Amino acid sequence: MAAACTALVLSGCSGSDSKSDARTAQGFPQTLTLAAIPAENSTDLKASYQPLIKLLEKETGAKVEFVQASDYAGVVEGIIANNVDLAFFGPFAYVVAGVNGAKITPVGAVIQDQGAKPGYQSYGLTRSSEANINGLKDFAGKKVCFV
Repeated sequence: MAAACTALVLSGCSGSDSKSDARTAQGFPQTLTLAAIPAENSTDLKASYQPLIKLLEKETGAKVEFVQASDYAGVVEGIIANNVDLAFFGPFAYVVAGVNGAKITPVGAVIQDQGAKPGYQSYGLTRSSEANINGLKDFAGKKVCFV
């Protein structure tokens, strides 16, 4: 979850539960779907998201349905198909989602120090035999791999 961007898409749904009527009138649906992909060190992914799920339910009045996806592609497709309302994206998955038509709005980003601006730093690595690659523009037309 570290260094992940948060993307939120809210769909306009109406509710009939009087407790959540005020929040539904503000644009929150009765149910929000939160999708996440497993991390290497996560044995119980849903449990690690439980504090966030409780907070979202309290703040929105919506029931949060948690979905564990197997990969980012599944979450991106879920966002595009309007089957997922909330997701944590890394910078590359966020760009891929946007390029492929996902209507997403970032609502938060992890920062290292309080008050710091969110951002992302990436490194381009190449073999030492590729002496002609000295900057980002030199990668143009080359095969690259994103992790």
